[in-house]
Amino acid sequence: MAIIPFTGRKLVKKGFNCLAVGVLKFDDRGVATRSYCNRPDKGRKDSAMLTQDPIKLSLVPVFPGRLARLSLVLALVVPCGATVASAQVPFILDFPRHSAAMREVQPYWMPGVVTATARITEAFRSEAVRSILPTGKTQMNAGNAKGFRLTLSRRIELDASLPGYIFNNDPKLNDAFSDAYVATKYRLFSGNERHGNYALTAMVRQNFPTGQYKNGAVSETQTYQLLGGKGLGNWSIQTAAGYTQPGAKGLATIGRPVTFNNNLAWHVRRSLWIEVEDNPTWFHGGKNDGKMMNFVTPVVGLARIHPKSWGEQSVKCFTIVAGMQVATSTFRTSNHNLIVDFRTHF
Repeated sequence: MAIIPFTGRKLVKKGFNCLAVGVLKFDDRGVATRSYCNRPDKGRKDSAMLTQDPIKLSLVPVFPGRLARLSLVLALVVPCGATVASAQVPFILDFPRHSAAMREVQPYWMPGVVTATARITEAFRSEAVRSILPTGKTQMNAGNAKGFRLTLSRRIELDASLPGYIFNNDPKLNDAFSDAYVATKYRLFSGNERHGNYALTAMVRQNFPTGQYKNGAVSETQTYQLLGGKGLGNWSIQTAAGYTQPGAKGLATIGRPVTFNNNLAWHVRRSLWIEVEDNPTWFHGGKNDGKMMNFVTPVVGLARIHPKSWGEQSVKCFTIVAGMQVATSTFRTSNHNLIVDFRTHF
């Protein structure tokens, strides 16, 4: 709700001109759902203002000169008791309606396993990844630096990861925690399935070198990405183009890699998606300067579990995705990466 001061015809109560102060109710798109013109009720002496619920109005005396301006300030900052009681919870704290509100302004696509989605989402995510290294040894990553996604507004999402724990099946390498990061998304343009079925979002990600025993980057990095997507019926394609800038310590080893991830998804049924991703990386500078690495990632299965106790209209659900990253380039840092992704949407 918003407190809107306005004036109309002169209303008289106890000999004073009055300024009407109203509370208008807005829907999730920012459009007023009810608008009222306030009129004196001739049938009641004590009712200079009458409206229908949930709109509540009050009268503030208006005096000439500075007192008039003061009365306007008070009207803006001091709502009546009924207004306080009926005020809505701020959007950022109203978690139950975040996902439902975003469905009005953006499409519903399932985020890819590797490709970042242009959608603003709210979830907790964790992964288990098994990789085969060039030495032939296997490596397990529990968590894979995933974590919370929070919707701060209808345009902004904040991501905060938890460091994954790496199990190395190699006596020469130590098991330890990996890096963590925070990221911010800003939705530039979007439309749901009835209004274009598209999305375009900018994202900035800050990576922290929290990894132990070389199980992470040698320096902090900043990644800048432009995320886009377009849907057509039960199909959608999502793209994430990114550039990574390491700190001074990482230039000699990490370089400045450029990524261009793509995700093609088919919504087979309500609870089933089939996806395939292409994940190329070009290395500029660093120890892999001039090299290119590419993975093709088919998603072998996806299940969406929706407990009946949550109700059919609830946006809460569990999502399980399984995919396999297969290296298609000569240069590779790993291969046959089996990814199992767990997500809880709320």
